[in-house]
Amino acid sequence: MPGGRRLAAFALALALVSALAGGLVGGYIVSRTSTGEVIPGFSLGTVPPALTNRPASSVAGIAARILPGVVMIKVDGSQGTGSGFIIHGGYVITDNHVVTLDGRLPALSLGNSAGVEVGDPVVAVGSPLGLAGTVTSGIVSALDRPVQPSNVQGVAAQAFINAIQTDAPINPGNSGGPLVNGQGQVIGVNAAIATLGDPLTGQSGSIGLGFAIPINQARLVATEIIRTGKATHAVIGAMLDGSYTGSGAQIVTAARRGTFAVTPRGPAARAGLRPGDVIVSFGGQRITNVTGLIQAIRTRNPGMRVTVIFLRLGVRHVASLTLGSAPS
Repeated sequence: MPGGRRLAAFALALALVSALAGGLVGGYIVSRTSTGEVIPGFSLGTVPPALTNRPASSVAGIAARILPGVVMIKVDGSQGTGSGFIIHGGYVITDNHVVTLDGRLPALSLGNSAGVEVGDPVVAVGSPLGLAGTVTSGIVSALDRPVQPSNVQGVAAQAFINAIQTDAPINPGNSGGPLVNGQGQVIGVNAAIATLGDPLTGQSGSIGLGFAIPINQARLVATEIIRTGKATHAVIGAMLDGSYTGSGAQIVTAARRGTFAVTPRGPAARAGLRPGDVIVSFGGQRITNVTGLIQAIRTRNPGMRVTVIFLRLGVRHVASLTLGSAPS
């Protein structure tokens, strides 16, 4: 039986069991009272005082502080929604955008994603499935997770997120919302989820694998957009071979689809790299594959000078490379 029908059958069975249980309880109460048996002075007890104070470090305490600074974002003419959060100056950070918001809302405090550790408690806030003000919680389940938002080939232009992974439930619509630590500081911008999806409905949802852009990276991008109106990212000016199976990241051996293997007068060319060279170290970081190199590049700013170690026909070479820039 297809998964959807099994689920429907289970839901129906559960409803029937619930109805029977409710009927039995209700019937018992009715039978007790319909016979004329009454219990004068019967009470279910005194209603306890409502809890009003939550510890500031509890999920409820964190949620109370950050919810006023989280917004739902809906693009005109679009059925989908997203999330965003207020930062200093009245700006809103959301995925791929920094926008100005009219009116006064509290700004969230930005933390330091460099201090995040696996196992740290986190809270995610946003508008999953259009449900504004939704709070979920979990832990940081992995760090430095390479996540590619789309399956676009042409590695030279790929946008990888060096992501914080969390098991806090993240669903469509959470994108752009904050991931905060136990102090209520934003440590990431929710950006992507891994999902198995539903083959019957085409819907996808959380399976405990959500990914957030580290706030240190988002802070740099937001500052650049606010100051200049645009954002850039670092590049080396070379096309990498995504099919290379050896250790390291290889520059393609020849131009592809009209794109140079090594951009003339670009950063890699000026550093002396050539088509077919295999980069094995970048800025002191060991490189074992293409994804690792892209991550290393994206965590640095344009204009930074890094030491690159590469192999050419098996011979080790060392070069100094100044990163270039490209629009984000």
